[in-house]
Amino acid sequence: LLAGVGIVNSDVLNSIKKFTLNAHPGPLPECRGSAALEFTLLKKLIPSVSIHIVTPEIDAGEIIGARRLELEKNDSFQSIYLRLSILCGQVLVEILEDIISGKPITFLPNNGKTNVWLDATELVQKRARKNLKDLLAAL
Repeated sequence: LLAGVGIVNSDVLNSIKKFTLNAHPGPLPECRGSAALEFTLLKKLIPSVSIHIVTPEIDAGEIIGARRLELEKNDSFQSIYLRLSILCGQVLVEILEDIISGKPITFLPNNGKTNVWLDATELVQKRARKNLKDLLAAL
């Protein structure tokens, strides 16, 4: 299980007998890669957590679960970021419990574009925060 880690060496992934799960703090496949919250807001999407199979490609494995974050009127960028971190752990545990109990798992394709931190320019970050204000004002 992975959550809040960087890129994992493919030798490590290849040593796993079944598969590795990752909790990603953004909606997949739309917001693969780093700066997930910034790109989620830039694209006017609802902040979400996605659970996916880990592959050597960044956040590219099949998606097996997701949950939107319930926004609150007084949220800020930082509060959403922190609550997404908590939600990542909660959803990851729920998916793991489903796997252990033998519940059937649905695998969804994940063919989105990978975002990199260098693309989260100051302008992107300003637009993301403006979109957040608009999103919260609509609550």
